[in-house]
Amino acid sequence: MQSADSIAQMEGPPHEKLVKLFDQLHKERKNTFLHEKSVHDLIVAATAQNWAIIGAHNKHLVAIIETIVNDGIDTGAFRVDAAKAARSLMNALMPFYHPVLIAEGVRDGEDTEEGLRDQIHFILKAIGA
Repeated sequence: MQSADSIAQMEGPPHEKLVKLFDQLHKERKNTFLHEKSVHDLIVAATAQNWAIIGAHNKHLVAIIETIVNDGIDTGAFRVDAAKAARSLMNALMPFYHPVLIAEGVRDGEDTEEGLRDQIHFILKAIGA
């Protein structure tokens, strides 16, 4: 969460912050799967069992995304409802963030980074960037 908070607070256009945030979240989750199997397994279990910490984590991420979207609204870059957009953006990120989906993508040999870039491009167009 520290890296996500840092990205939200950095200087720069909101659309660049969203790109950096989504890239960072995907990179961290994929790295955990590839190099920290026990941590990945714990995250999978916590997600599957709906631990409160997972809900709190996701709410925090949505709040970070909403902050960035609000910055974009304030500058005229985005034309959306910030709260709805933040929830939708989080949902759109799930194939590149959910631990089970990350594992499946890697096992299937998918270029998850290319998929993420395509998704980010679609997201930015959808919110008016």
